[in-house]
Amino acid sequence: MKNMFKVVAQGDPTHVEMSPDVLDMAAQISTYIDNNFIESDFFTLGNVRHEDFSKFRSSIEEAQIDASDESDTVSLSLDKEQYRLFDAVMWYGSNFGDDIAELEPLHDDICDVREEMNLIVE
Repeated sequence: MKNMFKVVAQGDPTHVEMSPDVLDMAAQISTYIDNNFIESDFFTLGNVRHEDFSKFRSSIEEAQIDASDESDTVSLSLDKEQYRLFDAVMWYGSNFGDDIAELEPLHDDICDVREEMNLIVE
């Protein structure tokens, strides 16, 4: 799996580029969190309402749909809250993905992307 995550411009919004595989990982983790919100929220999201997280998940899924099948890179503009949630989603996947059957096969890749995200100084 080719994993790439890069911040093109930081701010509000933050412009990021990622491989479609990374967007797919974020969507799978977001789906798990959204479907198990009470348990996941305690560990991950802080003070976020379920409705707000569901909107974030929908925006990730919409980006997946909009991504071209031939494209090697997906570009997104995320406001501060969306970027924080994206980071929290990837953190959740790297910390708990090995204990979740549907995320376990992706766990090493999630950890690699999360490590790449940690290299970004905010």
